[in-house]
Amino acid sequence: MNQPPLSDFGFQTARPNRPVYCHQEFLDKLTAQRNEPLAKRTSLLLQRMAVDIARLHYKGTSGLNRGWRRSRLGGSSGSHFYAWWAPTGAAPLSQESSFEGVNTESIFLRDIRHHDDHSPLTSGSLSDDYLLMTVPDLRNGEYTPEPWTAQQVKFARSRGVARVLKGHPGSGKTTALLHAADASQAERVLYLTFSNELAVLARDYFDRFCSSERTFTVLTYPVFLRQLIGTQESGIAPSEGRTKFRRDIQNYQRSLGSWSNEIDALYDEMHAHLIGAAIPENLGRFSKAERIRLPEQAYRTQRTRYLTGNDLESVLDVANRLEKSAQGPLADAYFPELALAWRAAQTVLSGSAGYEHPFSSVGCIAVDEVQDLTPLEAFVVVALARQLNDNGRYCPLLMAGDEAQTVRPTDFEWAWLNDMLHNAIGPPQEFKLLVNLRSPRRLASLVNRAWDFYGHLRKQDRPSGTGYAEIDDDSPDQVLYAAIRQTELAPLLRELSQREGLAMIAFDKIGLPPASLPYILSPAEAKGLDFQSVCILNGGALVRKVSDERALVAATETFAKRLAIDQLRVALSRPTERLLWIDTAPSEDTVWASDIC
Repeated sequence: MNQPPLSDFGFQTARPNRPVYCHQEFLDKLTAQRNEPLAKRTSLLLQRMAVDIARLHYKGTSGLNRGWRRSRLGGSSGSHFYAWWAPTGAAPLSQESSFEGVNTESIFLRDIRHHDDHSPLTSGSLSDDYLLMTVPDLRNGEYTPEPWTAQQVKFARSRGVARVLKGHPGSGKTTALLHAADASQAERVLYLTFSNELAVLARDYFDRFCSSERTFTVLTYPVFLRQLIGTQESGIAPSEGRTKFRRDIQNYQRSLGSWSNEIDALYDEMHAHLIGAAIPENLGRFSKAERIRLPEQAYRTQRTRYLTGNDLESVLDVANRLEKSAQGPLADAYFPELALAWRAAQTVLSGSAGYEHPFSSVGCIAVDEVQDLTPLEAFVVVALARQLNDNGRYCPLLMAGDEAQTVRPTDFEWAWLNDMLHNAIGPPQEFKLLVNLRSPRRLASLVNRAWDFYGHLRKQDRPSGTGYAEIDDDSPDQVLYAAIRQTELAPLLRELSQREGLAMIAFDKIGLPPASLPYILSPAEAKGLDFQSVCILNGGALVRKVSDERALVAATETFAKRLAIDQLRVALSRPTERLLWIDTAPSEDTVWASDIC
């Protein structure tokens, strides 16, 4: 199928990109490797340099080559390569007068070198040896090949109205989704994600790499809902809803049976299923909910396979008690994000009767990290896409995610999303990304092995598919384990917080030094991002929890264990070169559990 050109004469971006210059020797080596994976990695590197160099990982150099920076390009069969480059003002450029007066944000790519090659490298002359690579140059493929894999291109250039992209950690889902949103050629694109950091990344990409003649609206999902219903009210935070839930059931906690010691698990069950699966119309397997809560029989039918009869009735009993005391919908009191989604769903359904909402002119919708949406939240987007495709219009809905990387209690399954898409829009086209493009072999193998933890769950509670991604990068990487004393933790975290390119991730921040908390990410905050090095704090306790065979007898714990394993996979898949796993004052069992490293 012929595709419209992605760039043309007079192409301009909304914001200026960072100037990227390539030495002729660099371009010659890139041309020689044009049909190899290294060339695609190099093209992606150039794109990222033009868009947002702050996220770029690199190593320094020393000796005669001091001042050059090296960014990994990957490799195989024991050989790996690096791009050598320098920013304006770096030592290798200061000795050559032709670099004086250039844009202070410029980047100069000098060479592509084997990892063993550290021979002296001169800068050359800017006027004689370097070519300025404009955004149209980077987009049209004349000097560099397309940075996307064959599957990423198929997803982006399909004409399917509903498209689903499934991918393992580090397989390039976000990269493919950004490209697909751009390749849609829609005059107005709506791009949604749950992460503020991913929203900034997308905003930079569209502003600095795409045409200024098109409108790209990038929103986090909660902000999208508020704009849809026309409110600026933030309401209570989700964490406040959970805290209020714990407090309000204290008086009858002992009567909750298996849930008595699993209050957070009870909250998550209600979030994902009793409230989060309430859809305001009949749609495939989903029965219409007249209010923001599943009808009791519908809830029993949906969850009988997963929970015992007593556990089911306890959930409904708690819901009825809380609803009476709150004198209003449960969602308003305890699940504010879902209450917002219900109102947004009503707004979209009202739009079918002629109501104009803020997104009525959108020509493409892209949703990243779709696994973090409950059925109700997904319905808002699906119903909006259905409405925009009425009357012969073409508005593709692009959804990317990984069923086994949830960081919110959604209990996501591709099966129910495909069912929803099939009945609302049409049979979705499915695309899969099977290769880990982010991590070298040792780190990627570690992420693959984490899939084995799902074996501690009952079969019906496990994510579908397989978690073993192909690995095509043999670059050197490190996996380090440390067991430290409690007194050593604060100074160590203070030191690590000052390391450039290193992120610290904790599954539970209780007991961590208060001064370090601003520098420590949760799995949800790290989701979708990558870092040169990652330090996982006290992961051994989480591994012990999910490996505990005794927990299999309690159906109420399986949802929490599934979410914990998902979060572990998210954390393990963030580093590109080095993983440091630290357990504080661990027991012998915890040390053995951390043998995953």
